[in-house]
Amino acid sequence: MPTDDDARDPQHDHGLRLRISPRRAVTVLGVGAALLLAGGILAEISRVGFDRGRLLGLVPLFDLDGEANLPATYSAGLLALAAAAVWLIASWRRQVGASHVGHLRFLSLLLLFMAFDEASQIHELLSAPVRSALELSGPLYYAWVVVYGAIVLALAVAFVPLVRHLEPRTRTLLLTAASLYVGGALGLELAGSGVADGGGRGTWSYAVLTTIEESMEMAGVLLLLYVLLTCLRTACGEVNARLVATSEQPARPSALREGSPA
Repeated sequence: MPTDDDARDPQHDHGLRLRISPRRAVTVLGVGAALLLAGGILAEISRVGFDRGRLLGLVPLFDLDGEANLPATYSAGLLALAAAAVWLIASWRRQVGASHVGHLRFLSLLLLFMAFDEASQIHELLSAPVRSALELSGPLYYAWVVVYGAIVLALAVAFVPLVRHLEPRTRTLLLTAASLYVGGALGLELAGSGVADGGGRGTWSYAVLTTIEESMEMAGVLLLLYVLLTCLRTACGEVNARLVATSEQPARPSALREGSPA
């Protein structure tokens, strides 16, 4: 890949270059998320407040607890973007001979699975058999949280080396993003599970919990995207999308030295 000096030289500008401001990109994505959350709130008002569960199909379309609709698809898209960004970082680090490439590639595949799961609600298929086998109820009525909770704990241990490798600010932001997402996906799901087991689905309590849950998940992924895009920009000088035929060897950017954010 060309160096920064080459990138400014028209003679080396052989490909399509896309400059992305992390703050601007995440702001635009955040506005989209806010609009969908607003639509979800209006859908809950229609369903719970006015007993209009369809409203020309708009309520299911914006249902924050639904599947294969606008909020679920948008959330899956955000996770897929995060997966792509992590894979780019891993590829860049591999080119410059930096560490933790395996961790990052695994994280990218994990985020891609999460995107697929968000769109298709695979985890919901676990609830009935796990609940029946372990005789769960109350906060564990949605029994998939038991399986995914154990996986999250295992992943937290596995990623300790990568997290310790990051710069303090990057580490803090990433841990905040993870806390938001996991707190929403698992923590608020436990609360909603208890309400649902008590016959509270379709009530204001359940609607509020669902809205907060989805808000936390989207906020966590948006913060993750900001960190990833910032890391890419730091590493490359700018986020480049290029179609370049070159035999030049990649330079090692100072931003990817050991101990810097990945």
